[in-house]
Amino acid sequence: MALEFYPFEEGQVLTSSDLNQLVESIQNGTIFLNTTYISEQLATNSSRMSSLEARVEHLESMQSYLAIREQFVLAAGQAIIPLVHTPILDTELVFLNGVSQSKSGIPASFIGDYSLAGSTLTLSSEVASQVEAGDILIVHYRYGV
Repeated sequence: MALEFYPFEEGQVLTSSDLNQLVESIQNGTIFLNTTYISEQLATNSSRMSSLEARVEHLESMQSYLAIREQFVLAAGQAIIPLVHTPILDTELVFLNGVSQSKSGIPASFIGDYSLAGSTLTLSSEVASQVEAGDILIVHYRYGV
């Protein structure tokens, strides 16, 4: 077994190339003088890898959701608005002529400005009775792919 001193210095951050050399040296039976330092570096890099893996998982999970903005020009008294997709629960933002609308049922006894069932948004009777021809309804939401 050959005796080799690995050229790491205190405080040096290992690159992926350094790690590859390190793994190769371990597999070849190389002996290191400062094993504590190398162990610390491996632990640090392992922690960084775990953090990066968690970020990648988060980004991958976000790819299964898309966001959309739909705009509708309403008819007088129109209450039912068919959306293109079914929104993910509580991701929708609804604006009538630029004014934010509140969802019914949060809390359960609350009668809001609209309700949502599947891909159908329904304005409350109070709001619908005030809708005039040409009013603009904008709905932002996320949906699954």
